[in-house]
Amino acid sequence: MNFSKLINIFIIALVIALGVFLYYFLQSKEETISPDTSFPYENLTHKILVSCRQDNNWGIYAYDFDQNKTVKIIDGVHNEFAPLISSKQNSFYYVQVEDNYNRIVKYSISDNDTDNLVFTKNKIYAFEVAPNEKKLLYTELEANQQSLFIYDSQDDSIEKIAEQVVDFTWFPDGDKFAYIRDKNLYVASIGRISEQIDSEIEIASGLNNIVAVPGTKDSFLSVSEIDGQFNLVMINTTNKEISQFSQLELPISEGDRFKMSYATDQSGIILSRIEQIQFLRGTVWLLNRAGRSVQAILNDVSTPIWSDSAEEIYYVKMDASGLSNIWSYNLDTKQEIKLTDMDSCNSPAGQNQRKSMILKY
Repeated sequence: MNFSKLINIFIIALVIALGVFLYYFLQSKEETISPDTSFPYENLTHKILVSCRQDNNWGIYAYDFDQNKTVKIIDGVHNEFAPLISSKQNSFYYVQVEDNYNRIVKYSISDNDTDNLVFTKNKIYAFEVAPNEKKLLYTELEANQQSLFIYDSQDDSIEKIAEQVVDFTWFPDGDKFAYIRDKNLYVASIGRISEQIDSEIEIASGLNNIVAVPGTKDSFLSVSEIDGQFNLVMINTTNKEISQFSQLELPISEGDRFKMSYATDQSGIILSRIEQIQFLRGTVWLLNRAGRSVQAILNDVSTPIWSDSAEEIYYVKMDASGLSNIWSYNLDTKQEIKLTDMDSCNSPAGQNQRKSMILKY
């Protein structure tokens, strides 16, 4: 065999090897996890999702209330986030934490399909899907601070919004969102024609976090630092009016975070305080819709969410052996029940949860 034939064979082999490499590279971009094909459900109705570890293996599980059991959906997902259930309840969003980069992924239950939406080398801190699920907001850590980004699924684009952001949320219509930077609240509008951010307005100052008030178009509930105490305030973003909603007699502790959520029937609000040092040792208060009644109901728990019926609260609690699992608390009977029995479980996610976040960094 002469030298020219050897060169030709080498070139052909190189082309084939390159083609095989490109094929598997492109395939790997869409393949993130191994689905558990035995998952027996077509949707997530009457279930909560949670990331758990069992026998040193992490995965995303669904807790089935009808059968009182935990069923694995996908394998190999290790993160501190709660997956977010789609409004259609046939898919969900989650964060895949890996060695070199992190992803925000959409997973379809019906066909076990994954769609990688966001790739970043930075640590993702929080994400929230827009009500119409066409966009999502997320923060990632840059130089030990959170930067806010918006992802548009229609053109697969990402735009950086602001730096030093501590909290954010969508308006109910999905055409605007609010975020807090340097304890100041800003509202940003998305142009209906351009689909770009076309305005940014400063609304209020001295705030810790925000949650949209159900049934309104422009009102938010927020934790404010006033005279050395934490207060709950109601903010109208249209006329920039701020009114006191309820006062908490708590000293201000730097780095502590608050999380609020309305019941599905809007009958009450749960407020949780997460200590920066011991993030599984939070306190949960129950407030009525008017804010006139504030009652501490749980201690040493984290990431509480409402049940669909608004009769129970689900949360993470660590037992004496150091294992964290999902528990429920009945507001009428005051009874606690352990739902999962795993080596470790992170934040639960329900049907009406809008945002997922880690508790510290």
